[in-house]
This record gives sequence, structure tokens and C-alpha cells, in this order.
Amino acid sequence: LYVTSFVADLFDGWAARKWNQCSDFGGLLDMITDRCSTAGLLHVLSFEYSHLSFYRVMFLGLMILDLSSHWCQMYASTKLQLHHKSTSAN
Repeated sequence: LYVTSFVADLFDGWAARKWNQCSDFGGLLDMITDRCSTAGLLHVLSFEYSHLSFYRVMFLGLMILDLSSHWCQMYASTKLQLHHKSTSAN
């Protein structure tokens, strides 16, 4: 399921750029769906390895790191009025 989400996201971004359908709202939705997919994967993995408390804490930490780092990056690029995938925003 995660691989399907990744492939669909790849195709969606390619199609939007090819037919000049890019928008700030689309970029925001792309980032939100990516974060939801990653959070879902880490949530499932934390339950698969629930008998090992170290892994549950590690997956929770990775989820927090993923969400917070992308929020900071999106916030900074919004304040600078740059697209979050541009080289100057990174």
C-alpha cells in the first residue's frame, strides 16, 4: 500500500508539471498526503513490533521528526514566499 501511494504521488507530480497544473494548494496537499502515508507506515510498524518497546519509541520519534521537519520547511518557504520544492527554498 505504501509503495502504491509512492508511485501514485510520483505520477501525479509528473503529470501536474507536464500539463502545467502546479499550484501552491497542490503542493500543500502533496506534502500533507506524503506525511499521512509516512505516519501511517510508521504507525503500522510500531504495532508490528509492539513487543519491543525500543522500536515503538523509535517509530514514534521518526514520526515526530518527519512531521516537525516538514512543517518547519513548509513554514519557512511560505514566509519567504518560495515553493517548497524549489532549490532556493531549500
